[in-house]
Amino acid sequence: MNDLRDDSLTFPPIPFASGSTIVTTDGSVVAVRTVAITITAEDGSVISIALEYRGGGWWATTQDQSR
Repeated sequence: MNDLRDDSLTFPPIPFASGSTIVTTDGSVVAVRTVAITITAEDGSVISIALEYRGGGWWATTQDQSR
């Protein structure tokens, strides 16, 4: 039987997005305050991982997300 921990989800050392504003559906430009990745597992559990804004990009947090 395969140990699923050997295939843990990891994030690359690159930003997932860049910029600090978005254009809303009505055309307004607003500042972005939070960006997160939501992961849904096969058992229905949901994990949200907040991204950090550093150097003009949104990066996966540097803390261990494997818990």
